[in-house]
Amino acid sequence: MRVTPRSPRRRPPALGAALLLAGLAWCVAPARATTLRYQSVQELAASADAVVWASVTRVGTRMQRDAGRLQPEREAQLSVREVLLGEVRSPLAVQLRGGVHPGGARRVDGEASLREGEEVVLFLTRDGTRWRVLGMSLGVFRVSHPAGQPPRLVRRVADAVVLGADGQRVPPVDETLTFPELRAGIARPRRSP
Repeated sequence: MRVTPRSPRRRPPALGAALLLAGLAWCVAPARATTLRYQSVQELAASADAVVWASVTRVGTRMQRDAGRLQPEREAQLSVREVLLGEVRSPLAVQLRGGVHPGGARRVDGEASLREGEEVVLFLTRDGTRWRVLGMSLGVFRVSHPAGQPPRLVRRVADAVVLGADGQRVPPVDETLTFPELRAGIARPRRSP
């Protein structure tokens, strides 16, 4: 009896290409839809309408009408500890794009993220009668209290592409500074309109 080798089964070319693309998509980091221009403390302060040191007391979502469609928007309620620049009253409401709603969720990469109970320094801008965080997540500094040390301010941006003044991508933003450094950056002269 003679045994003939079986020819290997060949996958259709389209199936092979689809498997290759699926493998590549799994390996590649997710694309970010938001691009931010890096802004230093001085640049943020020059454009900010207000800078506050505050505690987040509540974060909720409500539906807002935007261009004829209902969109979820988060609202953070803040108890202002100190106004570092501008004029703001406490309590303060800050609007954030995106949120969870009965029909699903809307996520906005790069938008500021605030959690109840945390202490933050926010660079704010007016949007009509509402306050928003200037520079989205670039305008948020979280206050940490290391044991036996003065408070530190931490700024991290990991869910957006950040570009420098030259238009080149900068590494993920992960910065720490002190309150005296923050105050010195805010105290520099503001740009005239």
